Amino acid sequence: MNANASLKRIQIKGLYGTSKCIDVELENNTLILVGENGSGKTTFLRILFNLLAERWQELSKFSFNSAILTFNDGKDIEIPHSDLSRLAHSGSSSLGRSETRDQLGLIDALEISKFTLNNEQIEALFNQMIDAIKSYYGLSKVVFPQKAYELDEPDEPLKVKNNSIIKKINAQVLYLPTYRRIERELDSVVEGIDSSNLPSPNRSIKPSNDEAYIELVEFGMQDVEDTIKNELDKLKEFQIKNLNELTLRPFGDIVSSAYQREDSQRLADLSEEEIESVLKRVDESIVGKEQRKEWLQAIKDAKSTDEPSDRDKIICHYFLEILDFQKSLQSKEKNISKFCEVCSSYMTDKEFVYDNTSFDFFIRPNFDCAGDSIQLSDLSSGEKQIVSLFSHLYLSGKSHYFVLIDEPELSLSVLWQKQFLVDIHKSDFCVGLVAVTHSPFIYNNELRPYARSMGEFISL
Repeated sequence: MNANASLKRIQIKGLYGTSKCIDVELENNTLILVGENGSGKTTFLRILFNLLAERWQELSKFSFNSAILTFNDGKDIEIPHSDLSRLAHSGSSSLGRSETRDQLGLIDALEISKFTLNNEQIEALFNQMIDAIKSYYGLSKVVFPQKAYELDEPDEPLKVKNNSIIKKINAQVLYLPTYRRIERELDSVVEGIDSSNLPSPNRSIKPSNDEAYIELVEFGMQDVEDTIKNELDKLKEFQIKNLNELTLRPFGDIVSSAYQREDSQRLADLSEEEIESVLKRVDESIVGKEQRKEWLQAIKDAKSTDEPSDRDKIICHYFLEILDFQKSLQSKEKNISKFCEVCSSYMTDKEFVYDNTSFDFFIRPNFDCAGDSIQLSDLSSGEKQIVSLFSHLYLSGKSHYFVLIDEPELSLSVLWQKQFLVDIHKSDFCVGLVAVTHSPFIYNNELRPYARSMGEFISL
């Protein structure tokens, strides 16, 4: 797991208007919270998600007195429940997106306006409303509640709290709610239809600034296909751009005698198989089949003598330029290669393949007389869960994730349960991991030291 800002402690005080408190400690940004159904672990995780993502409006729906986060710098960030409404208003203009102002009424419209208009514009709007009502009812004076036109700026402490948690985490919060429950609800809406194949726009819920968090609520394979295609397209574009630049460079290198300064040891360290592998990846429009044979022979000749000809030096120089480019390309291919490797490790009858010569992806059956490649939509529910999560981790383009998972064991076999969180935790992208579970197999692995009972952290 990658290092980042460390979350040390989470306190939720006065749950449900009682004296009940949850006081959780984390080690290395990692916690596996174990508890039976009804122990409150899902509520805790949902509150934590809304805290880390600064979803103040959603957080206000939970009943508690205050929440406190402690990071490795020793400083606390305390969020009283009484501040949540003003925090939501001071940090976001998203209030009321699902409702029109016509539906809300005068006072609510003005309340929303104060976060999208400046003070002068709000005052003008307010006066226009007063004039319209006066005219309609024939009134000389209309008295409105003071609340309707208060334009006070948010308190400075509230401004400071907004974005303070997101900045500390410095990672996208990736939240996965209970899998099977969501699948069942979606399937029950459209009887007989596989929900993963429905063209739903709500497979994931993102904020207006999608850097902050993402909530994966459905494992739609179309999203995965789009993500993979986007990754392959970027690799193709990188190759075309750089190879085009390489084709324009040789003449200048010849004129400047750059080929004379090439380090011969770089060639000496390469095997014939490595040289052939590099040449195979070069498009035939740049180096044709016959040219490849000539290049291979020229490189062999240059390696076998202390004084290669200028022609062989030029070919070797250009070859090493291509080699450097391919190393850069391989670095960019690392994520999709790792994605295929991780997904394949869960499969016994199929393999995820990235073909680096054609920039293609496919799923290959692992049995005799195998036929056509397997489609993502043909995968089982558990396989889709695996593929969806790891495609987001490896291919969505973000560098850091703080992962929150509710009951990861659902839809997973016992063997997969033992492997799943370990693969997430050890990835370069993961800077934090909190999971809640009641399955002992989830932490029957190297993550066992991070497993704690929910009961340890509850006080009444």
